[in-house]
Amino acid sequence: ATAAGVSNPQTINVSHLPEFREEGGTSMENPRALTLPFAVTAKIGGGAETDFYRFAAKKDQRIVLEVLAQRIGSQLDSSLVVFDKTGRELARNEDAVLNDSVLEFVAPEDGEFIAQIRDYRMRGGDDFKYRLLAGAMPYVLEAFPYGGRRGEMTTVDLRGYNLQGAEKMSL
Repeated sequence: ATAAGVSNPQTINVSHLPEFREEGGTSMENPRALTLPFAVTAKIGGGAETDFYRFAAKKDQRIVLEVLAQRIGSQLDSSLVVFDKTGRELARNEDAVLNDSVLEFVAPEDGEFIAQIRDYRMRGGDDFKYRLLAGAMPYVLEAFPYGGRRGEMTTVDLRGYNLQGAEKMSL
């Protein structure tokens, strides 16, 4: 902010995950291989373009995959799917948080899986950027109650993925 005004705000997402900045693989047969956990920043550059990421998981491992797009100013209306190595769909999400996808995927067996991301309406371009976060990480979906009395301790119930023992929080 200066005497001339305020610049346009920009969201910056910082995580503890290993970061990659590249396009995904171009096909189910040629996905970009990444090791969990990861964060990748990319874009859907053209209409009907789809990005693919391959990752390994152990049986019963709970993997959270989250797309940040609309929440960071992108035009992308994400569609996120996880497939097994034969191409069978195992999990899908379109609009978990606004138009951004979030899903919990529980690996049915040890092996490699493929995450697919595309624009739901098959659009693309320079304004269709996204971040895909993936790993066996905690993710809070809901917290209740939404507030408490100032100066008093409030217990908040949390619901989400991979919370193991953190379902309640005292604030």
